[in-house]
Amino acid sequence: MKQRGMNKLFVFIIIITFGISLFSLLQPTSANHTIKVGYIDYPGFLEKSSSGQYVGYGAKYLEEVSQYTNWDYEFVLDSWDNCLEKLKTGEIDLLCTAQYTDERTQYYDYSQYSIGDEYTIVYTREDENIYYQDYEAMNHCKIGFLSSSYQNGVWEKYAKEHSIEYKSQYYTTETDVLNALYNKDVDMVVVGGLALHENVKVIDKFNAEPYYFITAKNRQDIMEPLNDALSQIYNRNPYFNAYLYEEFYSTSAYSTQPLFTRNEVEYIKNVQSIPVGIEDELYPFSYDDDQQRKGIFIELLEKMSEKSGLSFKPNYYLEKEKIKQPL
Repeated sequence: MKQRGMNKLFVFIIIITFGISLFSLLQPTSANHTIKVGYIDYPGFLEKSSSGQYVGYGAKYLEEVSQYTNWDYEFVLDSWDNCLEKLKTGEIDLLCTAQYTDERTQYYDYSQYSIGDEYTIVYTREDENIYYQDYEAMNHCKIGFLSSSYQNGVWEKYAKEHSIEYKSQYYTTETDVLNALYNKDVDMVVVGGLALHENVKVIDKFNAEPYYFITAKNRQDIMEPLNDALSQIYNRNPYFNAYLYEEFYSTSAYSTQPLFTRNEVEYIKNVQSIPVGIEDELYPFSYDDDQQRKGIFIELLEKMSEKSGLSFKPNYYLEKEKIKQPL
């Protein structure tokens, strides 16, 4: 009798447990918290692809953050000035590309961790007669800037250090800045390195500064889970930023383009083939394979020639011939 009672109790517990589980499954799940993210036309950092997906360094970073916060995102495209204002008034919740300034801390809170470093880049047209750190040629030029950009103040200080006088022209979007350069409305542009551009010549690159996520003041509902997510990301992968930079910026103009001064360009134009002594039969550096010269040294010279325009003339010799003593 006692055993039968125990069996009934066991069956009752199973039924109740199953019922509770089924009830839970039938309830609607709560939606992820949606964060409104402001962004500007920074090609390569955060942009909408032709398929409707958001791609780039910033998109990948936000995707990683959402693994810890369970956030969904609504992206809002606007000018940098408007994004800052919308963040202040609460129309958006988050921005991804803000460097630290005392003025900004009056209105915004910064994430505990930076999410990368951004160079200040100076571009001109590919055919323009200005070269890397060519301060004399930069003098008295008309320069295009993105309105309210952090890089504007960086350039102002830099120009004073190098006695560069210039005329300023400000634009609302990155696209407008670059179009002004292409259309010859300005001679140079000063922009951040997070935006990728083609058909330009890099004439200076300096002052890599960390940038952060920012929210309006006292938005701890966003900043606390965000900082926790960043902490976990860095603890699990201390080189996360470096991996993303390699993925999205290793082929940028300022990463791959040779930065030649005016004197270096003149030298390359006028120099003849440069003789280079290479020890032969030194595998894997230099060796003969089916009457073809191969090896690390050979590939290195070819790559240097491709990048610089210099011409090299390898002179091969055998080590034993070099040290052979006369009888």
